[in-house]
Parts: sequence; C-alpha cells; structure tokens
Amino acid sequence: MISTPLDPAVAKVEIAAVGKGGFLLPYKDPEQARAYQAAYYAAHREQWQVYDAARHISHREELRVYHAAWRAAHRDEKRAYEAAYRARHPEKERARHRAYDASHPAKKRERVQRRRVRIRGQFVAPVDAQAIYVRDGGHCHICGKRVKPAEASMDHLVPISLGGVHAPHNVRLAHLKCNLRRNKWGPAQLLLPI
Repeated sequence: MISTPLDPAVAKVEIAAVGKGGFLLPYKDPEQARAYQAAYYAAHREQWQVYDAARHISHREELRVYHAAWRAAHRDEKRAYEAAYRARHPEKERARHRAYDASHPAKKRERVQRRRVRIRGQFVAPVDAQAIYVRDGGHCHICGKRVKPAEASMDHLVPISLGGVHAPHNVRLAHLKCNLRRNKWGPAQLLLPI
C-alpha cells in the first residue's frame, strides 16, 4: 500500500489512483498512461504485430465497412488534412509522384497525352496501353517489326496537333523511334477506318 502524505489534497489524488488490492493504476494520469502503454508496446512489439495481423484478417469485412463509413462521414476533414499535409511537405509529394511515375511509365505517358488533348479542348477517351499492345499484336504499325514493351509508344493516326482525338480508334502501337521519326507527317491517316 501507498502511505498517505500529510497534505489532504495530495492524499485524495493518490488514493483515487490506487485500485483494488492497493496497486497504482497508471491510466488515472494521462502522461503516466501514455508512458506505460508505450513501454508495454515496445516490450511486446512482435506479439502486437501478430495480433493486429490476425485481427485484420479475421475482421477484414467489418474493418472495410467501418473505414468506408468513416471516410464518407469525414470526407471534407480528410481532404483538408491531406491538402495541409501536402502543403507542409511539398518535397515528399514531389518524391512520391516521381517514384510513381518511374514505376508506372505507361500511366505517366497516358496522363501526359490526355492532358495535351484536354489543353487543346479536344475529345479524350480512356486508352489502355496494354489493350492497344494486345490489339495490334505487339507489332509497330509503321515498320511492322515486333515492339518490346519498353520501346512501345502510342502513335496517334491523326496527330493531336492536327485536331486528332485521344481515343482507341485513333491510336496505334509504334516503336518510340518510329513514332518520333514520323512526327506528325506520314501515311498513318490511311490506316483510319472509313
């Protein structure tokens, strides 16, 4: 048991913090509770990781529903928080974008092409580079040779600069070199369906 000090005010606080059996309850003092929890978690980190993983697996659907409801209820707060975070850490945001672009070059090219077309005020449709590759059999429509995925580019039959749209019917697979060499001139318009 804890001995009672002479000051009655201190005695009341200390007695309130003592639970059944005379044990000091760390959660009565918030600072002490945080320190206790941090120390316990640090000492049992692996056990908590296993427990959390098992809990997430066994309650996956409940957690998905809970998080979806929370995001829906706090949409504006979440957007404001994320915008503030991006404003405070612009270098992290740029690094994240660079890393994503480096690991997804086809998506970056698609995004850039869609932006070019939108700037010109022309029609933009979703174009899947992988689907175009499969549709064209992996062959360049300019030289007819096989195209490696790393060398692939999408050639607009009617170039964007000449009023072409960014849509699957106006895009063909080409080597990047062939596409750059042809530029906006060449017989590609003959490949358009009539």
